[in-house]
Amino acid sequence: MTIGWTRRSRVDTGWRDHVDHPLGETRELWRVSLVPPVPGVGPWEAASPALNIGAGELALLAPGHALEIRQTGDFAQSPPLFLALT
Repeated sequence: MTIGWTRRSRVDTGWRDHVDHPLGETRELWRVSLVPPVPGVGPWEAASPALNIGAGELALLAPGHALEIRQTGDFAQSPPLFLALT
């Protein structure tokens, strides 16, 4: 399963000219974790706003799990985005 999300700049001043804003960080890094955690599955780090989770890992998940996605910045992590796995 491939999951993707839209990144947002932390220096967002509005989308006036329909051109993407600079990231506002020295690198792009995302940390994706399962909620609730499952031993041996994740967390993952991604260098782009997408993650591929293999069938073997998905088979270990019971209903009701979600992904917690956070942007890892120069000084802190972003507030989480939660995506329910249904």
